[in-house]
Amino acid sequence: MMLSPGVFIFATLLYGLLTYISKLIIHKKSSLHPPKALEWIKGNELFLIISPDLWWAFRFKNRICSIDTNTTTDNLKNFVIINNHFNLWLSIVFCALTLSFVSAYPLSYLSTLLLCLAMTRFLSRSIEITYAFVKDAFQQSSAKSATALKSGERIKLAAKSYVEIYFYSAPAYLILTRCCDPWAAASLSLNVGTLTNVGLAFSESYKTPEANLVFFQVFTTLSLVVFSLAMYLARNEDK
Repeated sequence: MMLSPGVFIFATLLYGLLTYISKLIIHKKSSLHPPKALEWIKGNELFLIISPDLWWAFRFKNRICSIDTNTTTDNLKNFVIINNHFNLWLSIVFCALTLSFVSAYPLSYLSTLLLCLAMTRFLSRSIEITYAFVKDAFQQSSAKSATALKSGERIKLAAKSYVEIYFYSAPAYLILTRCCDPWAAASLSLNVGTLTNVGLAFSESYKTPEANLVFFQVFTTLSLVVFSLAMYLARNEDK
């Protein structure tokens, strides 16, 4: 299914706004005072376009760090945990909504908008998850953790993110299926996410240039699993 460039640009802007609202809700759920203003800090501007999730996470985390240095670690920890939990359920709900609506009304404008939002979220969350776990993995063991998350807590975060990847990938794969088949999209997400049959995306049923999108899920999944395991083993050795 072809996506309209105009609708995709609108969906990207809309997704950025919705991401800001969601991070604001998470900030409030973290029992923090609503930020009066998010100061512009130079750096990472590219992420504003390619990963609104990561960019707004930067902004809110910087804001948390500037409020009260005595409680920064606890506040950041709460923010990260709630953000992880919130995104899992958001991806589940959005997946169910998009798969059901687009399969029922494939030619409607709203279906095109949902598909564009799904594509934007697929790229944005993949980049945020990969960045977060790769950064943690390469952090020196002697360095103080900004969130003070324990190994068990990090594994729980990784497990939730692993499950979330399946749910936010499936709606994006609707563009690779014939007639927007929700079952085919969900099956493709499971095959790619478990790394058992990545080649399915390049079979005659899916063979399009867009099929290369599956490598985002592959790389994100590998980063999550490999680096989470590496962090767990490294921190156990340091005890």
